[in-house]
Amino acid sequence: MTVEEQIKDILEKEIEDYSDYFPDDDAVRIRHENDGLFALEYHSFWHNDFRKTSDDHIIFHIMQMPEYAHRISAVTITSEDAGVNGVQYWDIESLIDSHTVFDHLKVLILPMNDAESHNGKIITYKDMYDESNALGLLLNKCPALKKLVAPSAPGPLFFEREEYGLEELEIQTGFDHQDFIANLSRSTCFKNLTSFSFRDYAEDYMENYQSHCTKFDDYMLLMTSDTLPSLQSIVLFDTCIDDGQKEALIKAASAKGRTLNFLSLAED
Repeated sequence: MTVEEQIKDILEKEIEDYSDYFPDDDAVRIRHENDGLFALEYHSFWHNDFRKTSDDHIIFHIMQMPEYAHRISAVTITSEDAGVNGVQYWDIESLIDSHTVFDHLKVLILPMNDAESHNGKIITYKDMYDESNALGLLLNKCPALKKLVAPSAPGPLFFEREEYGLEELEIQTGFDHQDFIANLSRSTCFKNLTSFSFRDYAEDYMENYQSHCTKFDDYMLLMTSDTLPSLQSIVLFDTCIDDGQKEALIKAASAKGRTLNFLSLAED
């Protein structure tokens, strides 16, 4: 059996009514690379993505299997708009607490929110709502990672490390910005980071939601940061700052040789 056939066999055993959800048998795609490595793309309906024998996500279980863990070069996970009480939480406890190290994983793309999402996608650790330094702990498991895409702003542990080779970073705030922009601006571990995009707090149905957004001063720290020497491209989505402040940030970024663009997720 091929790797794709093996993984589909696991999914068929774990997901009830697999053929109804995936009539084209397209839950997973595999792209083979050199030296026996492969990239994995997985699409989830979330509510049926939990293992029958535990609360772990099936895809995280597959990633940790010895026959795959040291061969995976890239993982892309997408998901349907499903959740509980308006939340689609991806608890990565099993990835963090296992002894597995993904020593060839260079690209990790976790489920992201779009403008139509009714269930906020977030990354958690032993929790349904809090990031709890999950992404920082995950970096410890992925020493070769070059690109990370995640729907929650990482906590301070994300920056508590020696130099790390991350080159591309795409982050959405989720439910708490955790001073991420200020922490990134002062960090000294991401000297290879060239491209960064960030979506601000977007729960605009909440009363006074702007108070949960990233402040202008924090964005200015990022534009003028001297500790991110390779940073060239910055894209900010759905910020809560005015046009005059945006112009000031664009000017500050340009003075550092960086391009800055403001977008709305609805227009992307």
